[in-house]
Amino acid sequence: MGDPVRRRADLFLSLILFSALSGLSRARAEEAAVCTVRVIQAHQAGGESGSAQHSAAPYFDPRLEPLRKQLTQPPFSAWHSFHLIQQHDLNLQKDTLTGFTLPGAHDGALTYLGQVESPKRHRVRVHLELRDGAAKLVNTVVLIDDGGTFLQGGIRNAGGVLVLGFTCHHRPSVP
Repeated sequence: MGDPVRRRADLFLSLILFSALSGLSRARAEEAAVCTVRVIQAHQAGGESGSAQHSAAPYFDPRLEPLRKQLTQPPFSAWHSFHLIQQHDLNLQKDTLTGFTLPGAHDGALTYLGQVESPKRHRVRVHLELRDGAAKLVNTVVLIDDGGTFLQGGIRNAGGVLVLGFTCHHRPSVP
């Protein structure tokens, strides 16, 4: 049957090891985020004539309804038509570059840098990079409220501009 003291010591060490490994996996799970990148084509009312993707009348894509309040406030209120043309759902690991495509010769990447907590809110910290071929158009760090959306606009496309909506959440830890 073995020595009862030895069995208790082995059990105790096993529990300590299990707790330590559980804590490590939980910490690793918290070091991730999920981000949705919405690629939106924006046009001014009566924009480029003959455009197949744009009518003269204002239009708001119903899939963008969660962003309506932000897209109808300055500076985005200068545009009156918004069409969702791409959506990327990204799983970001801490300190790992995750790319996404954009129309034309453009592409982008997000890197999850961690969370920033205060007594009132939790934020997701990401590095954003937008490129036109080898040229970097945007290279910045952004703090986004957990579950909030950050908008970035300015890349010219199809007679209008691209507006990018980044909505990020901390990935829930797995118990």
